[in-house]
Amino acid sequence: MRMLLLPLSWIYGLIIRLRNWAFDFGILKSTSFKVPIINIGNLSVGGTGKSPMALYLAQLLSSNYKVAILSRGYGRDSKGFRWVTLQSTAREVGDEPLQYTHSGLPLMVAVCEKRVEGVNELLKSENPPEVIILDDAFQHRYLHSGFNILLSDQNQPFYDDFMLPAGNLREPRSGSRRADAIIFTKCDSSMNEVDQGKMVAKASLKSNQSIHFSYIHYREELLGMDGSTLQMDSLKFKSVFLFCGIANPSPLKQFIEGKSEVVKTKFYPDHHDFSVADAIQLKYDFLKFAKTSDQAHVLVTTRKDQMRIMNKEIQYHLKELPIYIIDMEVNFLPNAKSNLDEMVLNFVTNASKN
Repeated sequence: MRMLLLPLSWIYGLIIRLRNWAFDFGILKSTSFKVPIINIGNLSVGGTGKSPMALYLAQLLSSNYKVAILSRGYGRDSKGFRWVTLQSTAREVGDEPLQYTHSGLPLMVAVCEKRVEGVNELLKSENPPEVIILDDAFQHRYLHSGFNILLSDQNQPFYDDFMLPAGNLREPRSGSRRADAIIFTKCDSSMNEVDQGKMVAKASLKSNQSIHFSYIHYREELLGMDGSTLQMDSLKFKSVFLFCGIANPSPLKQFIEGKSEVVKTKFYPDHHDFSVADAIQLKYDFLKFAKTSDQAHVLVTTRKDQMRIMNKEIQYHLKELPIYIIDMEVNFLPNAKSNLDEMVLNFVTNASKN
């Protein structure tokens, strides 16, 4: 099948190369701003861990700078610039921006599909940000970012992938050369230096680029929708019904299966817009699952999915269910984290002086 699709990939790749060439030579214009702008993105479609990385950088910077995250708000019903508040809904602003607002960090969060317009609106606010993080804007070249971070799933690295529709790349592999830092995500926490070295060689870095390796760390405490808490280790005494709508649920499924002997899963498409009918069906499926044994049963889902089941109509059907939220965060393999932190902080410090 891939061989049959390759001609279409070549045509699509040629179009994107011409577009990139037009930006490289100034035929298409990029707008620059004085405020430090950090761009997080990828070359492929699908989840590479942009949201956890955006929160990681926001936490790194928010103690010393007023930080804003600007997203397009994928999956929202609205258009144009909108502020994201605790009262916003996922349908209004998208699930990931809402997740940023509920993170507990002192952030300004906004959505706008036109990033230049979005930055202008942020800077016109009464208390404008000192640093702006762009979520998923690597291909949005109408805005010039001072520091570009490219994420690539270690299980499907960009250098082994193909352009759409034969593969998952939305721009050619050569786009990686625009990145200041390349981060391979979802690595095994025990990944050794030899395997890291092989990936570094295949990535074909330029002299000014750095490469890093990160892995997913799940927090030890799950937070219930009712405000209660549950320790991760206690899952070994429970049957778990895992449901989520994320791009790649496999790592989460594998992790939960390592914590509980009885796991049932229900997966939805990425950014799934949960309906009342979904809630009713989910409740039915869970109660049916709960009859399978006398063991305690719980539902587990992600923070991003929580944002999409918080409206009153859906909660009416789910409020009595023991739903717990599993939180994840980014960790780096040894010597990678401190180097990236230093690069980001140096960029923001130097850019703020100009």
